[in-house]
Amino acid sequence: MNPTLLALLLCFAVTFAGIGWINLLALKTKGAVETFAWGFVVGSVWLCLVRMIAIVIPPVASPIVVWILLAAPVAALIRHRRVSLSIRSSVGFLPAILVVGLSLWFAAQKPTWNIDALRRWALHAKWTSIEKTLVPETVEDVAWASTHPSYPPMVPSLLSFGIDHGADPDVGLRPFMPFYFLALLGVIYGFLARRDQRLAAMVTLAFACTPAFFWQSLTGLGADAVLADIPLALFTCACAAAILLFKEGSKSFWVAAAIAGTGAALTKQEGLPICVAFLLIACFTAWREGLGKGVMAPLGKALAFVVAGSVGWKILARSMPVMSGENYLSTESVGTLFEQLDRLPPILARLGQEMIDFHLWGPLWLIAFGATIATILCKWIWSESSRPRHAVTLLLFVLAGQVIVVLAYLVSGWHNGNYKILMDASVTRLLIHTSPLIALWFACLLSTSATPTTHVAPSAGTPQD
Repeated sequence: MNPTLLALLLCFAVTFAGIGWINLLALKTKGAVETFAWGFVVGSVWLCLVRMIAIVIPPVASPIVVWILLAAPVAALIRHRRVSLSIRSSVGFLPAILVVGLSLWFAAQKPTWNIDALRRWALHAKWTSIEKTLVPETVEDVAWASTHPSYPPMVPSLLSFGIDHGADPDVGLRPFMPFYFLALLGVIYGFLARRDQRLAAMVTLAFACTPAFFWQSLTGLGADAVLADIPLALFTCACAAAILLFKEGSKSFWVAAAIAGTGAALTKQEGLPICVAFLLIACFTAWREGLGKGVMAPLGKALAFVVAGSVGWKILARSMPVMSGENYLSTESVGTLFEQLDRLPPILARLGQEMIDFHLWGPLWLIAFGATIATILCKWIWSESSRPRHAVTLLLFVLAGQVIVVLAYLVSGWHNGNYKILMDASVTRLLIHTSPLIALWFACLLSTSATPTTHVAPSAGTPQD
């Protein structure tokens, strides 16, 4: 079968499993774009959890069992559909689909070639498919440490699902990756379309054309690369969007925040601190806004789910070898923070140099600078009733992402502590993780919908959305 067609079919299967879960969990998505985007988010997390369960219960790894587990939530969807599949609000998303279509075309042109893709995510997918487990005994030897077998399993879970069904391990994996990009654009569009559909269409298309996301043939980045950075951007953006929708009054979305945050923690090791920071910031801003326990308690539950997902993987992968410097976000590494503050000026200078690189980012980070000024000034320029919704919270989310990047380089022991070489190789990837929030943030500043919804704790017989 054509590799792109196979990727389409299997990603749609995962998406419909996710839509089934959305239906069961009563997540109130609006329109086909948001439903399908969240379907892929939830379905990907579900598939990853199935792979993790198979470590403890090996028969779950059987393709038949996997299909049964994917089909189970879909059966609930067929029986009683409670999700929105309306296409009326989806027309503005068509240009973004064309951009993703180009990414799919790029993905079909050549096999996986990026060295990190070959030695990490593609390799993990191969051994997961062959050995029917994410943590095979054959890679427990320390000689495998350079392949980082303890890295989170989200991307290998989907790619191994493809290999199980005939995807070529060399030429058949890249066509799966643009679906993460498509879902990311869908989350952005769906969040903004709740406010202004025209603005959602323009901002989503503009962000879709950001070179670091769309296509980078020389660096090996972009939506068609077999890397985990755009998948992590999807889950962190979905987590942030869900938190904000929950604070607006969509009460079921704390569950979506928990799922997306867990997905982030299971995608890359940076995902856990990013989403923990988001949830803590959300609790703080909810307290400042006087929203009370009706908001803070569910956010606390979401935080517990995210941490539990990460801890669960750590337990399952405890026998995997760990390369020196790999756990640079561990408590032991962070303990060296104050010993290496002399790195801070060069790190900030390198970040500034990166952010003005138009070949990678276009105007995205200049927009972020302008949005920062606007967010600060809105306190004095706009009255309380007309102040842009979520502007301050999103500013704190974006700043938290950059603080985590800086901390990562401050404490990193990679390359024997040569953080400058490490930055040249990885700074773009780390900035990818939270840069989609700039699109949400900028659009919220421009949105005419400003007054936050009053969040009332539900009582008996009160609708949940």
